[in-house]
Amino acid sequence: MLAPDLKLEIPLTSKKSGCYQFYVEWQSPDSAHFHGIEKVIYNGKSPYQTIEIYQTQKFGKLLVLDGDPQSSEHDEDIYHEVLVHPALSLCSEPEVVLILGGGEGATLREVLRYSQVKKAVMVDLDEMVVQVSKEFLPTYSNGCFEDPRTVLLIQDAKLYLENTNERFDCVISDLTEPYPDTPTQTLLSEDFFRKIKSRIKSDGVFAMQASHSGRGMHHLHRHYAAILKNVWKIVRPYHAFIPSFYSDWGFVLCSDTFDPLKLSPEQVDQKLSHFSKNLSFYDGHIHQALFTLSKDFRSLI
Repeated sequence: MLAPDLKLEIPLTSKKSGCYQFYVEWQSPDSAHFHGIEKVIYNGKSPYQTIEIYQTQKFGKLLVLDGDPQSSEHDEDIYHEVLVHPALSLCSEPEVVLILGGGEGATLREVLRYSQVKKAVMVDLDEMVVQVSKEFLPTYSNGCFEDPRTVLLIQDAKLYLENTNERFDCVISDLTEPYPDTPTQTLLSEDFFRKIKSRIKSDGVFAMQASHSGRGMHHLHRHYAAILKNVWKIVRPYHAFIPSFYSDWGFVLCSDTFDPLKLSPEQVDQKLSHFSKNLSFYDGHIHQALFTLSKDFRSLI
């Protein structure tokens, strides 16, 4: 959110002259992150949420929904590679994939790197986020919305799961956190996860973004892990530091069949071999680090 009430016209101390207006991301009533705004690229409101895109000096274009940063040009590759590739590396043959959310198109972009994928269904409630991202953040989707394997559905994820008969090799949830007055506030319950599981093949895999995992900010991540253990036999939280979030970010991978802890670096690299040169962050080496959790965090979950 822009915070004119705080009068954040802070002079720069670098050689560049002038002042920045700041986008402020509040972490708690007494702490916040500040992003210097060079210009506002887009500011609008859909039927579901406010949509803003800022040009920042440090992180490039920054997508913000309802005041919360979603991704930046500088590091969206980290977030989306970590969300998608551990799951698809674990799948034996990911031919049909479902994406819940992911309006920017970057999750879809990563899924479609796999030649084995014959169909990728993306379900997002807010068509305006998709259209704004296609216009102002074209590198995120990189043309994937025009890929013949893509099926884009603008509808509620819960209703879609209740009404579809299709079964998937992998489901990836890139839904936003279920805060009050957000489109996902009624989702991400045990009932919702059971609906997801009912649409996954018996040897399939589920992965989701699961909020902050850093010390003192992990309450929602811990909640997800606890619920998911009631639904799947194998539940593996993992994490990566996302610079534009200024936070260690949590993800969870679930299956009744496959365990990501048993994937060797060589197995991961073999799965990625046809496009690994196009990835900037994820490979077999980092896979092991993603699933390495600190002692205190292991005890919490």
